Amino acid sequence: MSVEQVTNFLELLEKNLKLIEEAKSMNLGDILLLAQREGFEISNRDWKEFIGEKIRQANLMLSDAELEQVAAGGGHPDFDPEMFTHPPVTCLIGCG
Repeated sequence: MSVEQVTNFLELLEKNLKLIEEAKSMNLGDILLLAQREGFEISNRDWKEFIGEKIRQANLMLSDAELEQVAAGGGHPDFDPEMFTHPPVTCLIGCG
């Protein structure tokens, strides 16, 4: 798996507003082509494994009660957006 390639691509996106704007209207296939155009070799499987790992990491950080509260829209009182490495870009690509 190329987690490093995905991570490096996301870091590039965060630094380049033009690429972020270009990516906003793209589906995952187009995002992967954009990554390839920018010199990254990321497959659909790599992306899914990367997102799966991020979900596993998030689940380890929250208790069951906290997960239920977040699922209900309650949020978390100790939420710190700085703790996430790639919040805007990851959601841009992974949540759509």
